[in-house]
Amino acid sequence: MGMPASDFSYPDAVSEKAQFRVAVVDDDVRIGRLLKAFLEGRGIECFPLTDAAGLFRLLAEERSDAVVSDIVMPGLTGLELLRSVRRIAPHVP
Repeated sequence: MGMPASDFSYPDAVSEKAQFRVAVVDDDVRIGRLLKAFLEGRGIECFPLTDAAGLFRLLAEERSDAVVSDIVMPGLTGLELLRSVRRIAPHVP
């Protein structure tokens, strides 16, 4: 059973040692900025990216605990992108 909601609080900003890191892939830069502000306001480090190539570079150089992707994008669709992530970084949900 999970922790009661009243016992859980978000930090106000990302600490230098953020415990959770999320890559957000969306070809609309505004969506990436919006999600970055939202997530980082809750203590989650966010890497907004605009395409699959950027995500693959990030995964080669940095740790990401999760990937959130737009579904309809030029090039690889979000589903194709996530299938590729599953092959190259199976630990990333």
